Parts: sequence; structure tokens; C-alpha cells
Amino acid sequence: MVEYRRQVTLDLTPDGQFVRRTRLPIVTRIAIAAVLVAMIAGGLAFGALVIGVAITLLPIAAIALVVAYVAFRIEVWRRRPGGGQRGLFRP
Repeated sequence: MVEYRRQVTLDLTPDGQFVRRTRLPIVTRIAIAAVLVAMIAGGLAFGALVIGVAITLLPIAAIALVVAYVAFRIEVWRRRPGGGQRGLFRP
């Protein structure tokens, strides 16, 4: 059976100390941090844009709801037997 294990290599210096991993250069670390900050800022800006569009569309949706309700009530009133003798907006 084939086993897939990561091979562990221990590097030792001539005096018996373990070799430490080298860190990324400071410029690379700053660039990575800048990219992360830019991505977070872009996500927040996009979220603000979406919320702004949604808030802008709320009055339009409210007006459409009122128009649909009035059209529905008129249709119910027209279909009543006797031509709708009661009030238009009373059930």
C-alpha cells in the first residue's frame, strides 16, 4: 500500500543547531499587508455601494406596492355581484 506522507527533513548546522526558516523580506511582508488592506477596503466599498442601491430602490418598491394594492382592490370591486355597491376599499 502506498503511503503519502510528507517527508520531514531536519537541517543541522555544523555546530549541531537546527536551521531556522528564513523570514520573508520586509518589503514582501509590507506588500502582502497592503494587498490585504486593499481587498478589505474594496469589499467594504462594494458592500456600501450595494446597500446604497438597495436604500435608493426602497421608495420605488413602496410605490409599486401601493399601485399593486390599489389595482387589486379595484379589480375585486369590479368583479363583485351588483357592480360593487359597497365602498371601494372595504372588504
